[in-house]
Amino acid sequence: MAIAGLRPRFIWKSVEKPSILRAKLSACIDGHESLVMSGIDTHLTITVRNELQKIWSPYCHLNFEVDEEGNLEIRGIYGPNPNLWTVFVFLYSLLGLLAFFVFIIGTSQYSLGMDAGILLIFPILIFLIILLYVAARVGNRLAKDQTFQIHRFLEECLEKEVDYSGI
Repeated sequence: MAIAGLRPRFIWKSVEKPSILRAKLSACIDGHESLVMSGIDTHLTITVRNELQKIWSPYCHLNFEVDEEGNLEIRGIYGPNPNLWTVFVFLYSLLGLLAFFVFIIGTSQYSLGMDAGILLIFPILIFLIILLYVAARVGNRLAKDQTFQIHRFLEECLEKEVDYSGI
């Protein structure tokens, strides 16, 4: 199984009720030595225990939704700690906006025949965006074993292969 993307997703369909699946997951996780689960009603989060967590440790967010046919649809997403994800999104947004405005101001100055020295900042901002992406990929690679551990737990507990390829 290969991890595709920074935040792999999966969809799994079931005919069981959300409360039954939640109870099944709770019973399975009670005996697990390294995973914990939290959540309310139709949203669950599975991650590694606090004493085993690193900054790159993954979280698996599960949402239970009933489709129009009455079947249960479990939507899952693997990702980093929500606080860390927020920092990455903030930095991407900040660097992207800065690059956008530097480019607009620089090209405007250049087209008006003014000194466009501000354009020298643009490649630096692009480099920082690429560096941020590389850091996210490195964190994803460091979290691979723990992500597989959560994935195997879900497959064993739900007694079904959970495939997220192509999503």
